[in-house]
Amino acid sequence: MAIGDITLSKSARANVLSLSQTANSLNTVQGRLATGKKVNSAMDNATAYFTAKGFLDTANSIQNIKDTLATAIQSLKAATDAISTIDTLIQNAQGLAVKALQSGSDTAATGILGARYDEVMSQIRNVATDATFNGVNLIATAATAALVVNFDPVNANSKLSIDSVDYAGTGTASTSLSGVMGTASTNGWSSAGTLTANIGTDQAKLTAALSMIRSQAAAFGSNSTIISARSDFSANLINTLTVGSDNLTLADMNEEGANATTLQTRQQLGVISLSISGQASQAVLRLFG
Repeated sequence: MAIGDITLSKSARANVLSLSQTANSLNTVQGRLATGKKVNSAMDNATAYFTAKGFLDTANSIQNIKDTLATAIQSLKAATDAISTIDTLIQNAQGLAVKALQSGSDTAATGILGARYDEVMSQIRNVATDATFNGVNLIATAATAALVVNFDPVNANSKLSIDSVDYAGTGTASTSLSGVMGTASTNGWSSAGTLTANIGTDQAKLTAALSMIRSQAAAFGSNSTIISARSDFSANLINTLTVGSDNLTLADMNEEGANATTLQTRQQLGVISLSISGQASQAVLRLFG
């Protein structure tokens, strides 16, 4: 039916237009109440929508970084836990050396203690080999940037490189644990002529090894503290970005609830007003009845 086929009075047409506008406004308010947002698409407010979306995209990228930080912390924890176990094993080896010295010239007894000492050395290497988390082992490879932790999804220079150490190998390099501590007791602690000197040599190596691993544990602990601090910063930044996005898009539910009540009342009044307009037209028709 074409516009104009039905003629409405001026007041009726005004009421219909007002009801249409009220219905549109009520639909908008109900949409805000349903989603909790005053900006649901670019059509609502393009500037606010895309700015808020940019905040959330950045927050999501930082969240991904934060997840990798948690994994890095666990890799460091695996390394420090292993170092703690190695520390205990080295102290065990020190105890064996003391017992061997107390055995005097009894090479049979010291030889047995030397064999036990050698087993402890082997277990130390096994512990280092087993200290793997998520494919990363920070104490079982030659010194290298084994773990690179990125702190920023955009700035590639915002990172921390953590070098690994070699506690699992049997090399003689001064940077490896075996290079400092050795891999077995000197002469098996069974040579009577040099027994005391051999045990004394191994004791000195164990003391140096303890100093080495405790220094490394402190370094890993410092790295873990840095990563934890950056993780906390990332969490705070994610919250800031999310709040910034919410400030641009979230609706005031109290205000929208009041708007809905007002519009519903206006709609009811509009229907009543339209009915009154219709009654006035009917009264005119009755004049010709």
